[in-house]
Amino acid sequence: MTLTRTWLLITIPGILLGITLLFWTARSLVRTTRGAVLLSLPVVAEQTVEFRESGTMTLSVEGPFTSSSFSGLAFTLLDDTSGRAVRLERSLVHMRSASISRARLELYRLTLPSPGRYTLRITGLPASASPSDRIVFGRPFIGALVVHVLALIGLGGLLVGSLVLTGLVVARGPAQRGNPADAPVGSSTFGALEERVTAADVIASARTVMAGSIPRYVVLATWKGTLSPALSSLSKAGGLIVDTDRWRKAGYAPVAGQTVILFLAANRLEAATPGSVVLLEALELVPVEGDKAIFAFNDPARRRVLPLEELERAARR
Repeated sequence: MTLTRTWLLITIPGILLGITLLFWTARSLVRTTRGAVLLSLPVVAEQTVEFRESGTMTLSVEGPFTSSSFSGLAFTLLDDTSGRAVRLERSLVHMRSASISRARLELYRLTLPSPGRYTLRITGLPASASPSDRIVFGRPFIGALVVHVLALIGLGGLLVGSLVLTGLVVARGPAQRGNPADAPVGSSTFGALEERVTAADVIASARTVMAGSIPRYVVLATWKGTLSPALSSLSKAGGLIVDTDRWRKAGYAPVAGQTVILFLAANRLEAATPGSVVLLEALELVPVEGDKAIFAFNDPARRRVLPLEELERAARR
């Protein structure tokens, strides 16, 4: 995968969307937790409770994290109308929710037959029960909790992934722009055609001449800049030698007689004396097929197939 700055069009909205939805989901979870509470009662031995609705409910205890008031408590809920006890079933999953200083633990599930007055009795209360401890009746919300937790995990992954990818794109750009010739083949950070034309000091069309397995390039025309006399002599004598290793790794296969366009930088045009061999490195190596130049042949993000005349015009501007 090529990390181009185009990715920022995806990652930056991803960051903003992740932050917004995380905040909204967290607020929704808090509202869901608070909205599930039907009654919050003090912890006393016996009290009358007025229920305005019936159905499935939970009985939970709530207090500070350090509270020990709920150990060994036994609960009985009596219907004041019939005198019957409401069945309290221990929760298979003890749902626990917490704020900064308080925690709530679900103990029982019950089904209230009808609204009305009930008597709640608690045995086993310690003498030192805290006045801040509460008995909470509420609606089950495990399904909503699971949905919110999964949403928070997914949105957290979206936010972290967007941040990491944005960091990689931003960090990759300056490193590659420091020396365009050293940028990896296929890099889109410093790779648009117009940018390469600007960066190159010499742009030349050349014919490929094979000396065994080593390609040499005989300059046919110079579109931008000029070659030094020594390099011109080398070109006429047998062809320039260009380091094609990284281009071959990207899929380039030199073919005898094929025309290529070489983008060269001044810092790679080392001084040469007649008869010496100079290994050049190209910013870009553009193969020509027929009358078409294939710029960035190995990179779908940058690839452009354009008439050779159009590339020449761009180089001569």
